[in-house]
Amino acid sequence: MCDTMNTLQKEAFEINVGILDIIKNNYNRLVEIDLLMPKFLAYLNIAEGCKVLREAYLSNEGDECRPYLYPALLKKFLTDIQRARYETFILDIASAYEGYEFYLLAFVDFRGRIYRAGVLHFHERDLARSLIVFSKSTFNDAKKANPSHTKEYDNKVYSMLYVSASFHYKTFDTYPATCKWYREQRFYSIDRIIEYAPTAKDPLQFLSKALIIERLDPRVSEWKLPITQDASASAYQIISYFLLDFEIVNYTNLIPTKGDKEQINNGYKEPIKNLGINDVYDFFVSEIKKSLIEEIQTFDDPHMIKTFVCPRFDRKIIKSLLMPLIYGKAAYTMADDLYKQYSGLIRKKECLTLSTHIEKFFKSRFPHIVNLMTLIRSVGWLASARGD
Repeated sequence: MCDTMNTLQKEAFEINVGILDIIKNNYNRLVEIDLLMPKFLAYLNIAEGCKVLREAYLSNEGDECRPYLYPALLKKFLTDIQRARYETFILDIASAYEGYEFYLLAFVDFRGRIYRAGVLHFHERDLARSLIVFSKSTFNDAKKANPSHTKEYDNKVYSMLYVSASFHYKTFDTYPATCKWYREQRFYSIDRIIEYAPTAKDPLQFLSKALIIERLDPRVSEWKLPITQDASASAYQIISYFLLDFEIVNYTNLIPTKGDKEQINNGYKEPIKNLGINDVYDFFVSEIKKSLIEEIQTFDDPHMIKTFVCPRFDRKIIKSLLMPLIYGKAAYTMADDLYKQYSGLIRKKECLTLSTHIEKFFKSRFPHIVNLMTLIRSVGWLASARGD
């Protein structure tokens, strides 16, 4: 573990000067398309700002302002200020680091996962991630390690970049689909890339990768661009692996699922193409919706469940409920999450009923997962009591 940590921490990085220049030179435009906050918000006196906001709200007797509750306006105001301060802070750090090599400290949490320390690293938000590239010394070492630099190798590198840039824009079912989509868009200029950025999942990371792919930033080579990929529902991957649960294994992408049938039936002797990318939380969404419809008569307001709750159940809501469930989340806490997700349009009692149903469904549909987590927790308590 120490060797791993030391290897990670001795890797040198530098600022992506290309994306930093794009942000500085196009700041007002990026503000207009809501990728960045106006800078003046970062230096605003919060007490004075709240006072002006309250006075403006109370003095406005028109119908336009009344539907918006003051607490919601205040929350949005404070959130925008916090976001503006964060963005200004990150950009100031990046400007200070420009031209220097820096190193990212790492630490291990209680689950054995390695995280970086600070505010400018790969576990941060979109802006911070887009501003980091490998250093010039790393780039030179990579070139020395690959003296037989061929066109075929370049094509493989660019294929990876196409995949990475496309996934920062939206989700795809297969890897070949990402390359096909990217080539069809023809990102021939900075203006066109910025035009696409507002609708991307990670706008600034998409922007930074597209700049390098199109060679619009000659100062940053494709070799210097880090490509990060998070695990797909890692807790469920580990559990399905231990339990040999092939249903969950498929949905967590531990084994290939979709693809050319002839190749799959051939014992994987030929390279498999067009492998599908599944999402376990999409699977959970469909299963929970099915369960709610089957048990709809047990709810006090079946019409509300059918017409309001089910259509609005999406991946984001289910992930917020079921991902922490692995770590012991209870129905009462899930009810609070549902109440926030539905903006208070469902009463807390109804949210508790709904969360209790989801918890019962999960325990009955996937009892082996629940039993394994109970066993691990019990062993943990026993080991702790013994002082092991």
